[in-house]
Amino acid sequence: MRMENYLTPLSERGHKVLDLIGIDKKHAAELMESLSREEQVNLVSNEALTDPRNAQEIVFLLDDHELVREGIRQLLESDEEIEVVGEAT
Repeated sequence: MRMENYLTPLSERGHKVLDLIGIDKKHAAELMESLSREEQVNLVSNEALTDPRNAQEIVFLLDDHELVREGIRQLLESDEEIEVVGEAT
């Protein structure tokens, strides 16, 4: 069975996050934070399955600890092929 069969459809807010990532990353990050953890994971998983290039180039950090997110962001941003588009707790 293919992975996308396990995913639920994206919510309206999930689609809005995707629309905003390219134009208003701050608003996209705020909206991403308002999603439940399940919606966040579903959104990222759907994007990775829809276009694997998104999973390789665009990263949205999700972690409860600010220090962990900050450290991972610094590591990822040292690679010019990776773009951290936002973060949420």
